[in-house]
Amino acid sequence: MTLSSATLTPDSLRSFSVTALLMGTAILVVGQLYAYLPLTSPIAERLGISTTDVELATTLFALCQAIGFLVFGHLNHRWRSRTLFVVGISGLASASLLTALALKLEIGWGFLAGRALQGMTAAAFPPFAITILIEATSERHRPTAIGLLSAALLMSAPLGQLLASMMADAWSVPAVFLGVGALLVPIALCLWQLPFGKAKASRAAPGSSFAGLLHWQALGRFYIAVFVLLMGVVYYYAVISSGETVTNLQWFRLLGAPAVLMTLVSGALLSRVATSLVQTTGLVLAAIGALLSGIVVQGIGLHIGHWLTLGGIALATPAFLHFLGEQPALYRQRAIMLYTFILFCGASLGAPLSQASMAWGQERALAWMSVVYIIAALLLASYRRWPAKLENPQEGSDAIRQGR
Repeated sequence: MTLSSATLTPDSLRSFSVTALLMGTAILVVGQLYAYLPLTSPIAERLGISTTDVELATTLFALCQAIGFLVFGHLNHRWRSRTLFVVGISGLASASLLTALALKLEIGWGFLAGRALQGMTAAAFPPFAITILIEATSERHRPTAIGLLSAALLMSAPLGQLLASMMADAWSVPAVFLGVGALLVPIALCLWQLPFGKAKASRAAPGSSFAGLLHWQALGRFYIAVFVLLMGVVYYYAVISSGETVTNLQWFRLLGAPAVLMTLVSGALLSRVATSLVQTTGLVLAAIGALLSGIVVQGIGLHIGHWLTLGGIALATPAFLHFLGEQPALYRQRAIMLYTFILFCGASLGAPLSQASMAWGQERALAWMSVVYIIAALLLASYRRWPAKLENPQEGSDAIRQGR
């Protein structure tokens, strides 16, 4: 997606504009899950509740978001993707304003309800953003666009936390939610103007239910790897923060930001090598980084391990999305919905799993995560017909029914 005068075509401008809009929206929307963790104590003091109750709001957000993926996936057969996308973003804006009001009036249950509603409506972004990006970009620009969107998704948590902290320090905690709601309104209007996502999802082919897609061996193995993709990232940071060497996790994450640029390397590789090779290479790099971070718990060695871990995930993530984009429209939307549901379910389990492994110590806990990534890489590499792209509906129905 180069913007030189020689290649500045309408197709390039369209791809760049849509990608830029979706990147900004990704940082704002996806960052809502973890953006308020640094504000746990100020929120608890304002509402007169415990920090545990405030942390419950994040759990509610994640749970409702997972449910929301399935709800929006079901509705996509009745409503257009763009309509559901805008409804979700508008709902998130309204939920953010209601949460700000609950904080202003110091209503604890209102804050919890607002965060739950935020999670439900935020679920509209990841699947429909991926769908619209695939539809809006040409095959030539798609790998780069997917790489840029993946970078925004991976940076949404640290950037969201940094911006939320800065806004709370400058104004107040309610102002953070108020600002999110205000920014989402013009974004929803811009999304409504996009000439994409106007078609309803295709009726599912026989056997292409969520259970059927999982039974198909290629996608079953794919989704196992998807489950551990972000789970490992959340687990990694939770284990690192429990140690004594990293005193400020927020800045530690920001120092790892250059590794996210591996999403652009992934975009360049996807047009030259097999998708599965990029996926497995990324997971192996993440495994090496996690293992190194456990062995070298301080100094430059820890930062190298951090960069390898985050860089590996950044390399693999666009390849996962690219694989979904290769599938025919008959299965793509449902496969994307299942992808986002499993991805965020895995991410929500990262912190609890890290708590359960704290007794092992940082070295053994990160070694366990390294083994999990290696197993996921082997699963992807072991399928003999990978990437298992379905060329036509009949082949897809047969493959799913036979579990191939």
